[in-house]
Amino acid sequence: MNAPIVGILGTLTVLPLAAQVYWPTTPKTVGIVPARHRHAPAVIQRRPDGTVTGSPWSGYVATGAPGSVTDAKGSWIVPSVTCKSGSQSSVFWVGIDGYGNNTVEQIGTASDCADGIPNYYAWYEFYPQPELRLFTVKPGDPISAEASYSGGMFTVTLTDERTGRQGGQSLAWPDAQRSTAECVAEDPSSVTHVIDPLAEFGTVLFGYDNTGVANTCYATVGAQAGPIGSLPGAFPLSMVNNGTPEAAPSLLSSDGSSFSVTWTSFSPLFSFNGGNGAAPSSPLLQALDGNFYGTTESGGEYDSGTVFKITPSGTMTTLYNFCSQTGCTDGANPYSGLVQATNGDFYGTTLYGGSGNCYFEGYPECGTVFRITPGGTLKTLYTFCVESGCADGANPYAGLVQAANGGLYGTTMYGGANGQGTVFEINPSGMMTTLYSFCSQGGLGTCTDGCEPFAGLTQAASGDFYGTTEDCANAYDAGTVFKITPSGALTTLYTFCSQGGCADGANPFATLVQGTDGNFYGATYNGGTSGNYGTVFKITPGGALTTLHVFGGYPTDGANPYFAGPIQATNGDFYGTTQFGGASGYGTVFDLSVGLGPFVETQPASGKVGTVVRILGTNLTGATGVAFNGTPATFTIVSASEITATVPDGATSGKVEVTTAGVTLLSNVAFRVIQ
Repeated sequence: MNAPIVGILGTLTVLPLAAQVYWPTTPKTVGIVPARHRHAPAVIQRRPDGTVTGSPWSGYVATGAPGSVTDAKGSWIVPSVTCKSGSQSSVFWVGIDGYGNNTVEQIGTASDCADGIPNYYAWYEFYPQPELRLFTVKPGDPISAEASYSGGMFTVTLTDERTGRQGGQSLAWPDAQRSTAECVAEDPSSVTHVIDPLAEFGTVLFGYDNTGVANTCYATVGAQAGPIGSLPGAFPLSMVNNGTPEAAPSLLSSDGSSFSVTWTSFSPLFSFNGGNGAAPSSPLLQALDGNFYGTTESGGEYDSGTVFKITPSGTMTTLYNFCSQTGCTDGANPYSGLVQATNGDFYGTTLYGGSGNCYFEGYPECGTVFRITPGGTLKTLYTFCVESGCADGANPYAGLVQAANGGLYGTTMYGGANGQGTVFEINPSGMMTTLYSFCSQGGLGTCTDGCEPFAGLTQAASGDFYGTTEDCANAYDAGTVFKITPSGALTTLYTFCSQGGCADGANPFATLVQGTDGNFYGATYNGGTSGNYGTVFKITPGGALTTLHVFGGYPTDGANPYFAGPIQATNGDFYGTTQFGGASGYGTVFDLSVGLGPFVETQPASGKVGTVVRILGTNLTGATGVAFNGTPATFTIVSASEITATVPDGATSGKVEVTTAGVTLLSNVAFRVIQ
C-alpha cells in the first residue's frame, strides 16, 4: 500500500523457508502466490474535535510503549463486494504496528474486484516485504486471525472457520517497534504504491458478537490483555483518502470487542453535455431490466428535455426528445421522475406543454401526464388546468407514484383552492381527484403547512404518503417535509432552515425515498455548508433530520439537486442527479453509499398464488433458493440482475427471500399475497 511516511527501515532477517511457513493443520501446504497489494503504515490525522482519520485504514487501534505489544487477535465475516468496471480493492486484517512506525506485521483477507470480477482470498504481509496470498475464501466465511510476538519471532496465522483451512508465517523482524495493535479494514495500494479505488464492501463485521469466535478482537499490551476497546490508548479510526470519507467504524459492543466498518463513497458516473440533455432535475428509477431511467429538464434535440436510460456503469441512451409534436402538445420540460407501472411502461409529468387553458407566448404551459414505453414510444394521458380556475391544479413539477390500490398520486406546484399547489390522485383512465390544497393552514402570507410542492410523493410501508414543499412555512421560505394520509389529512414533520446559516439545507425540490432502514432520504436545492449548492439528507418518520452530503459545485461532484432526490438501488446504494456542476457543468449522476446492504425488489409487489414475479437485484447468478415469507418457491435465474419466481401454494404476505452465496437477501417491501 502507501510507502512509509517517516523513518529508515532496519536490517531484515529472513529465516529459511521451512521456518517461515506455518501450516498448523491439514490441508497441506499450497503455493504462496504474490499478490498485487501493498500494506503500509497509516497516515494519521487528528481533527479539532479529537476524532482520528487514517488513510487508508478504518477500525480500532490500541497503542502502547515501544516493545509492549505482543499479541493481536481478530475475527470477521468476509464481506461480498459489488464490482464496477475496472479494478477495486478492500482488505480486512489484524496486526501489530503501522500506527506511527514503519513496519506492519499483519494477516487478513481481501475482497477485491479485478476487471469487474470479484476475488476473495487470504494473505499475509511483513511490510515492507510484499503481500503473499495463502488461499481462497468465500463471502460469508467467518475468519479468525492472530499476529503474535515471542522469543524474537513474529507469527501470523489465519483460519477459515467454515472450511478449517489455515495458513500463516513466522519471521524474525528486528526493526518492529511493537507499539500498536490493530483490527481494521483497509484500502490497499498497488505494488507501485498508488492507492487503489476502494471496493464496495458494504459493511464488514468484526468480533465475537458477529463471528462467534471467542476472545477477538483482543490484544496484549504490556501486562494488560483484553478486548481492544478496553485497553488504554485505544481509539476508532476512520478511512479518509484525499479528503474523501471512504469507511467508518461503528461504536464498540459493551465489552469492547465487536464492531463493524461501513463502506461509504460518492462517485460521479456521467456528465451531460447539452446535446444529449441538460439539467437533469429528476430522481432516477431502477427498472425491471436493471438499468436506470430519468429525465432532463432541458437540452436534447428541441431543447425541451428528454427521457434517458443509463446503465449502472454509466452508459447513457436518449429515449425521447420532448416538444417533438406541433405546439408541444406532447409536453415540454419534464422536471419529474418516472414510475414504472405493473404493465412495464413508465409514467411521468411535464411542467409545460399540453393543451390546457393557461398559455405563455401562445403555447400551452399547464403541463401533462404521459406514458412512455421502454423503447421510447410516448403518449399524453392528461393535460392540467382543464377545469375552471385551474381547480385541478397546474404545473406538475413532481413525478407520480403508483400506490398499492393501483392509482397514481402526485402534486402540482400551482392551482387548487388557494393557488399554491395540490396533492392529487389520477387513475389510469385519466380521472383526477384533488386531495389537498396547500396554504390551508396559517392563511396566505404564513402558510405554515408550506406551499408550492415541487416534489412528488412517496408511499411508506404504513400506507401514508410523504413529500416536501419548497416554499413558505417560515421567514426563510425554506419549505417543509410533510406526511399526508390517503384521505388527505396533512401533518408537517420538519421545517428547513431551522439551523444557523441553513446548514440543514433549504428548498427541497426532491422527492423522498424510504430506505430499507425505514428512514426517508432526499435532497435540498440550496443550503448546506459549501457554497449553497444543496445537500442530501435523511429524515426519520418522526421528523429527525441528518445531513449526509453537501455538494461542492463545478467541476467536482455537482451542484443543486433540483429534482435529484436519491433512489435506492438493489445494491443498497442511493443514486441521483444534480442539475449543475460536474466535469462539463451540465450536471452529474451520482452514487451515494451509507452502508446499507443489498436487497431484492419484486415486480409486481402483490399477486395471487401462481403469479410469476420478477425479482430484481445484483449478483443473483448464484442464487440457491427463493421463498415468499418463508414458503419455498420455484424460480429461474434470468440474469445477474433478475430472477423469475412463482408465488407458491401456502404463501402468505411478507418479505421475499433470495439465498445466494451464503447470504439471504430480503425484498425492500413486503410482498402482498392476494387471496
